[in-house]
Amino acid sequence: MGMKKGLVLSAFVLVFLFALTVGSVFAQIQAVPGVSVGDTFTYESTYLWSSSNAGEVVPAYLVAQNESTLQITVQTVTGSTAVLQQVLTYKNGTQHTSTEANEVNSGITGTILLYAANLSAGGLLFPGSTELPFVINSTSFRDYMGSFRETNHIEVNNTGIEGIVYSYMNLYFDKQTGVLVEYYLTNVYSDLPNQKVTQHMLLTNSNVWTVPELPPTLILPVLLAASTVTFVLYKKKKVTTQKKP
Repeated sequence: MGMKKGLVLSAFVLVFLFALTVGSVFAQIQAVPGVSVGDTFTYESTYLWSSSNAGEVVPAYLVAQNESTLQITVQTVTGSTAVLQQVLTYKNGTQHTSTEANEVNSGITGTILLYAANLSAGGLLFPGSTELPFVINSTSFRDYMGSFRETNHIEVNNTGIEGIVYSYMNLYFDKQTGVLVEYYLTNVYSDLPNQKVTQHMLLTNSNVWTVPELPPTLILPVLLAASTVTFVLYKKKKVTTQKKP
């Protein structure tokens, strides 16, 4: 009887250890990028500047960087790290090329361009990090480049950072690939506390997904729906006009 209990206990321990191992491996599998070598993504970058001092003017570096484009190309993907080539093109045509490694499991590289694939609301932004306990706020479908994609959203307020009075990040990234699709960053710097700078980046082009074509069976219903909405708006406008004195 004692031997049977021992066997049962040993079997339970083995199953428990196996479950932990499988869970650990599964977590590691999830904490990798969802992009592939050759994938490209292009962003438009704009800046909004304001100051409480009426005598100040927009800094020259912001004027130069405003309305710039950034194209990233995936060069390599190894485990949880993807190496991206970045080409920043200013409005005047000047270009700067650089290479950046993006580690998505621990967030040690401090990237904003790429995160792990298949993360969801309530989960950690960096699954392998205990020092960056940022939690994904929500997951929803959003329209980027004419295609509704499942998109993760995170907001982060930072204070107490050296050189910064206040920093606010509002960021969206594609759930399937982990790639950035839209980004707002607002900073107030310690040496210029009366100035506020907000950068907005928006995905405008990619070779990973394209605008979906509507099946022929859906074209007529969509047109009818659009016509109905137009008629209702016109009717509402007409009624409103008649009520005017």
